[in-house]
Amino acid sequence: LRAPAGFGKTTVMLQVRHRFEEAGLPTAWLTLDRADNDVGRFLTVLAAALEPLVPGLARARGAPVGNLEELAFSVIDHVAAHPAPFALFLDDFEALQNPVALGLVNELIDQLPRGAQLIVGSRGAPELSLGRLRARGRLLEIDPAQLRFSVSETEGFLRERRGLVLESEDIVRLHRSTEGWAAALWLASVSLEHRDHPGPFIAGFTGSNAAVVDYLVEDVLARQTEDVRGFLLRSSVLAVLNASLCNLICGREDSAAMLRSLEQAHLFLIPLQPEGSGYRYHGMFAEFLRAQMQR
Repeated sequence: LRAPAGFGKTTVMLQVRHRFEEAGLPTAWLTLDRADNDVGRFLTVLAAALEPLVPGLARARGAPVGNLEELAFSVIDHVAAHPAPFALFLDDFEALQNPVALGLVNELIDQLPRGAQLIVGSRGAPELSLGRLRARGRLLEIDPAQLRFSVSETEGFLRERRGLVLESEDIVRLHRSTEGWAAALWLASVSLEHRDHPGPFIAGFTGSNAAVVDYLVEDVLARQTEDVRGFLLRSSVLAVLNASLCNLICGREDSAAMLRSLEQAHLFLIPLQPEGSGYRYHGMFAEFLRAQMQR
């Protein structure tokens, strides 16, 4: 599952895990963070997550961490030899950047026993052998287009799950402004809980809303390098982004590579049709960036 922050990747994974367990399929869950780029730590937490499912991993975990290669082979061999199907969930996979750790995940995928599944949630395209898996028919990809709420899903969420009394036109307007972005719909629903007249709030709900700004500052912008932040802010004035325009307005020569990088990282950048005609930012994200630049 690949999508920007707040598109519901973790929620979907938790729902899938619940369905697997209801069907009797054993599961393991690991939420990654930057500290897991230490290969010894990564192997240890991976083995700990799988230990309840795969017999023998307790002994592998007890091996001296000094010999990382031996520990890696032990973990992968135990998983490969496991006779029963299982599902391993790896969330926040974008935190894993160490090439050695990523290589271990690739090796784990290659050695998965029959019936075993690996479910990965990531903000960007993970550095795994996706092309090879795709060609072999071993890859199911879920992207923002599939995670984005439809109008009917927005209505069900706001009326049934959140208990809000809203006019149909207000729901359509909120769906249009959020473009089905789950986090924004949640933030809007919290603000709407105690409003007797929701129409004016919905009409003015944009990327400048305080709750949306706090979320995007803390969970998106703060994670980027200074170079990426500068590019995002300067290019936000463009309705359509392409390499030549971005080079001109950002005073750089590598905007084509930057745009490809932002697209792969799912930083709210949406390709335009026909293919190759440029990009645009998600509407609320563009409004947020322009407000940040003005500030």
